[in-house]
Amino acid sequence: MNKFLLSSFFMVISFCTHAQLERLVLERVDSSSYGITYRVYAAVKSAGDQILVVFGDQLHELRIESTAPFFQSTVGGALATQVRKNQLEIVEELRYDSWLTIGYENNYENRTKTLGLELTTFEQQGAKIEAHDGAWYCLPTDQQTVADDTKQILLMQLTTKGHISGTLSLMGRTVSGENFEVRGISFSSH
Repeated sequence: MNKFLLSSFFMVISFCTHAQLERLVLERVDSSSYGITYRVYAAVKSAGDQILVVFGDQLHELRIESTAPFFQSTVGGALATQVRKNQLEIVEELRYDSWLTIGYENNYENRTKTLGLELTTFEQQGAKIEAHDGAWYCLPTDQQTVADDTKQILLMQLTTKGHISGTLSLMGRTVSGENFEVRGISFSSH
């Protein structure tokens, strides 16, 4: 059933043009007793371009891993939608939680959803994420998918005492309304 749903979702935004993605940007944002906190962004060509889906399929596995466990706050979650904005200043460790998103860094107006993606071991044990048929996504009408003047869209925050690496695929839409897809792109802290 997940394969059918995921395939159907991809077909809705299929008929893609050439890639609008410039690269993935790995930014080191903080260091704490929990490890080094990184953020991963999709750098697109134009302000107004959108990232709608981050996925893995049979040919291009989604994999996000570290040589040490990812830090997971007990009050956070696997998605930024579970990071309560009003708790960020109260619970210090929540600032270092590891999570996935498209665009927004907390729950406020964040509409990121998953499909066919198993995140239990990521959230409970800080384990890697891998999927051959899974995604996190937003709808084209969700404002959080749109790149601002920085031409970057936040995809995840990862905190670990190890080295991180990942491979993922992206689907999006240009500011002029053309769909695009990039498969099997990687990032690494090495």
